[in-house]
Amino acid sequence: MAQQPMYEGMPNSPQTELASGIDDIQTTIPLVDSSKLPPAPNLATIGSDETAETILYTGISGNDLTGVTRGLEGDAKAWSAGTKVARNFTNWDYETLINNIGDLASELSDLAGVGRTTETVKGNADDLAAHKAETVTKVFNVQSGYNAIGDGVTDDSAAIQSAIDAANAAGGGTVYFPPNNYKILSTIVLKSNTRLVGYNATLDMSSIALYDTNRYGIRAEGTVGASVLLTSNAKKGEYSFDVTSVTGLAEGDWVQLATQGVNYYPYDGYNVDRGEIKKIRKIVGTTLYFENAIYDDYTVANGAFIKKITFVENVEIEGIKIVGDTAPDSLEHGIYLKYVNGFRIKNCELENQDLYQIALISSIRGEVTGNRLRQSFYDGVTGSIFYAVAVIDCCQWVRVTNNHAERTRHHTVTTAASSGQGRWGQPRFILVNDNIAENLMAGDAGRSWAFEHHGVGDSIVFDGNLIDSCYSGFNVEGGSGVVISNNIIKNWRSTAIEVDSQAKLIKNLIIQGNIIEDNTIEAGGASSPIPIYFNLQAGDVIDNVLITDNIINFDLTKYYALVVTCGSLLNTSNFVISDNLIRNTNQNGGTVYAVNLTNINNIICQDNQIYDSRQGIYATGNEVVIKGNIIDSPSTRALTAGYGIYIGGNDAFVEGNIIRRSYYGMNVPANKTGIIIANNIIRADAVTISDAGTGTVKQNNVEIVY
Repeated sequence: MAQQPMYEGMPNSPQTELASGIDDIQTTIPLVDSSKLPPAPNLATIGSDETAETILYTGISGNDLTGVTRGLEGDAKAWSAGTKVARNFTNWDYETLINNIGDLASELSDLAGVGRTTETVKGNADDLAAHKAETVTKVFNVQSGYNAIGDGVTDDSAAIQSAIDAANAAGGGTVYFPPNNYKILSTIVLKSNTRLVGYNATLDMSSIALYDTNRYGIRAEGTVGASVLLTSNAKKGEYSFDVTSVTGLAEGDWVQLATQGVNYYPYDGYNVDRGEIKKIRKIVGTTLYFENAIYDDYTVANGAFIKKITFVENVEIEGIKIVGDTAPDSLEHGIYLKYVNGFRIKNCELENQDLYQIALISSIRGEVTGNRLRQSFYDGVTGSIFYAVAVIDCCQWVRVTNNHAERTRHHTVTTAASSGQGRWGQPRFILVNDNIAENLMAGDAGRSWAFEHHGVGDSIVFDGNLIDSCYSGFNVEGGSGVVISNNIIKNWRSTAIEVDSQAKLIKNLIIQGNIIEDNTIEAGGASSPIPIYFNLQAGDVIDNVLITDNIINFDLTKYYALVVTCGSLLNTSNFVISDNLIRNTNQNGGTVYAVNLTNINNIICQDNQIYDSRQGIYATGNEVVIKGNIIDSPSTRALTAGYGIYIGGNDAFVEGNIIRRSYYGMNVPANKTGIIIANNIIRADAVTISDAGTGTVKQNNVEIVY
């Protein structure tokens, strides 16, 4: 036999009713009052006689039971509105109890016997305890068990904290909030192995007291120990290094690896200390071996150290609404997790926290999913942060998915603190996917991007997000392994995707499969909107960049569609722009191009399709390859001085392009050398190839003047 899950009951089995009729296969069950049933997962009985049906539900959304298994006992059938529903004791409960008792009895009979040792008996007893912990969920009701009032006036902070403390002391459990409005005047401190559940429950933190220099609705924070210096360098890609002492450390412990005050990440405007979180696999002498490879380099000369981390572990917050003050500059965080290992924030609603609505700081292995995030006072306000979700410092292996944010400054930002705050590192292995950001551009102050990656974090993916009516879409300031893919960006104003290289390093960046269209002309916005914009600086390291398979489609844009620019010539490595579809970039005069590559060396622009643009491709860097593009601008033929391709650098290779219905085909200005123009098809109104360069090679081109 094996232990089977058991579900808690409700005192006196209070009844509710079906809010509307259901059929025999429906898996979402509408109720008049879901608070009459215990938290999910659990059992319920539909009907009140021998024809009743027992169901298993796995979630509660408002007054709906969700994820329902029908006919657990009795036949699944259609039921009419008003049918009674309750958590009654069922035959399933009885049979499960008998099975589990029998299983425990079997295990108990094996605890002692011939050849048994103390260690064997203890091990079996531990296994039994684990069985019990896995199969019996403890529920701590903040009202019936701990006297929270829930009237929106009385301070319920102490009652809620008592329920959390009791759950933690019992080894873990669910703290349940019946649907009510709970006033909290003190920060709720979340502890390990605790789950907060409260569909249709509200925490009102609008008058909450300062915790430190800020205000927090729910907060969980682990601790770090004293510094232990390294005695050998920690090298990127390796798995071990030596330390001065291993006292107090054990296999399975987590440590913060870092340097402080020296060897900052190369990030303009910030002094961010290097750091990451590692788990000890084994200890041999004073050598520590880790489960995962070391991500960065830390040297003895720079004072590299470790600190043992004591995480808050295994916490969940589900279905709770948290409401802050309606005034800006209130210094509010809705949910704040620092040094937490294993977390889930699910189906919550946060409103009016003016700093971070959800802040994750050096927390690992967690998920933020299905939440609704909203500000109501953003218009015209300066001096506040207004972030919906912030993934900060050494966060690792975190997913932000299926969240909906409106009227915030950012939907999700990955970032880091500056040196001297006892915080280290940059986010790594972060997935931000399938979210909705809408109306993030109202008012003239504090405008910014819906999604932003600060600094030099590693392996950050933004995929499948929907962005509507936001001032800008994405911003990447550097890093390695950043992916922006399969997003839809509509009704934006300044830039849809921007890379500005404050971190001086852009490596392994992919911008792929995005749809960018319908930019807006909202008052107060940028006068020169750009769909994809790289604003690079001298000295930047640009290595392995791919911009591919994007669709840029506009009727209103009067500027460039795709810009990669630097104030002086900048060498890049493996920078490719390919297979993009760009339409209707500019029909109203001026000198703008669909693709503007200013002072960028060693870039490849190939197989793109550009339609209805004033001008096609502008490239002034050296050793540029422009190959296989189609440039067709029938609407601009009457406008003079428009070029299909402008070649403003040396040693360019221009091959296999098709230019149709342009005023000028190609232009090579004076004093440019090493240009090869081959196998192109050019149809132009005035001149097919205007060549003032030196020694330009032109061969096998088809040139037609209308």
